[in-house]
Amino acid sequence: MFYNEYTKKLLYNESDKGMSKLIQWHPAFYGGLEWELREYRNDLIYETEHELSKKPLRMDMLIIKKESDVVIDKSIARFFKRYNIIEYKSPDNALTIDDLYKTIGYAYIYKGLSKHVNEIPADEITISVFRYSYPREMFEDLKRSGADAVEEEPGIFLIKNLQQIPLRVIVIKRLDPLQYNAIKALRKSLGKDEFKSFILEGVSSETQGDSNNFDAVLDAVLLANPNIIEKMKEDKSMGAVLDGVLDEIMKDKYEMYEKRGREEGMECGIEQGIEQTRVISVKNLMKNLKLTAEQAMDALGIQKSEYSKYMRML
Repeated sequence: MFYNEYTKKLLYNESDKGMSKLIQWHPAFYGGLEWELREYRNDLIYETEHELSKKPLRMDMLIIKKESDVVIDKSIARFFKRYNIIEYKSPDNALTIDDLYKTIGYAYIYKGLSKHVNEIPADEITISVFRYSYPREMFEDLKRSGADAVEEEPGIFLIKNLQQIPLRVIVIKRLDPLQYNAIKALRKSLGKDEFKSFILEGVSSETQGDSNNFDAVLDAVLLANPNIIEKMKEDKSMGAVLDGVLDEIMKDKYEMYEKRGREEGMECGIEQGIEQTRVISVKNLMKNLKLTAEQAMDALGIQKSEYSKYMRML
């Protein structure tokens, strides 16, 4: 359920040296946003990195409502019109006033490049910029320019007196505490309670598409918080259901790295293949999941009597 080839290709950078630890926040956010709006999967069309021209000028995401009169009962999308431009700033990047103007520019270029005159009416476009934390400096710059940021609902800021197309800044941290676990989880230093809420919500995946979106978020979360599952499993108050889910997640991860170890070990010849495969698998688990050598060998089912042999080979 929690790991598949789709997620691997989406979230990891493949190279001759193996998988990079660079966290791909944007693909995870795309999956998280689709997860949050999964009730409306049949009403929305998602286009990630929508190209505005033949040159490399792209919006992060364009969401098109199939029917204009469909009402989305979610604060992050209740204001959606026909064409909805989404920009996402990852936790590692600041949101500046220049980023805001660049996104506004995307909206006007998108309208201006339509095939027919006024095919995309300005009053059918919205702009949403998502960021986890409150962009204080950017809001202060807006105020100095004569614009206002009005908080319509928790975390939803409507920017007034700036330009014609409705523009909102979504401060993910301030959203309804009982909702949006998937996009809230996309950061480092994630707390145990927040991770628990996210995981338990993920168990409710109803379709393969939902599962893929949840997996995309999960892989980014685990890369950003490599010790989170170990901390959760140390929590004695954790329920049996959650414990089983965490075991399943780690089983998928172990199998992934063991598979990579087998593939890399095959290059070492048949005689040394088995031992070399195990060594590579142990190293992968230690590097990518922050396990000790003993924990990695235990996860791979290596007999304790053989620990010392493999320790010498690491």
